[in-house]
Amino acid sequence: MPHQDRARLSTMLYKASTHEEFIRGNMTRNPYSTAPITSVHVKIKICKDLDHQALIKDDNGMELLVHNNIININLRKKLVYEQVWQVLSNDVIPRPNTPMLVEYRLQGLDGDGTEEIFPMRTHLRLSLKKNIKSHL
Repeated sequence: MPHQDRARLSTMLYKASTHEEFIRGNMTRNPYSTAPITSVHVKIKICKDLDHQALIKDDNGMELLVHNNIININLRKKLVYEQVWQVLSNDVIPRPNTPMLVEYRLQGLDGDGTEEIFPMRTHLRLSLKKNIKSHL
């Protein structure tokens, strides 16, 4: 993968501020390169690095958020970058070395998540927005 693509797809992983007492440690090697291909790989990386082995096989134990959207963990990281991070950052032409910010948290700890779930509502809204722009 070219160097520019690696920079475009790097991620900064950070813990939800309300989870400091429940998730020990931090992801200290930020930003991370493109090694994780899907969001589930990102979750596994977090679980291994923070010694939360029990959450690795639990698909509902940890949530990943990008721009306040809960990300389906089976999505490819590149798709999330292009259709959530770039669009909601108004970053049509990506700036070099600007990593995607990914927040991680334990599901349900702060109550039920009220954020939109990507690709559901956000994806439909973004697709509609792109279609409208293309017809103008």
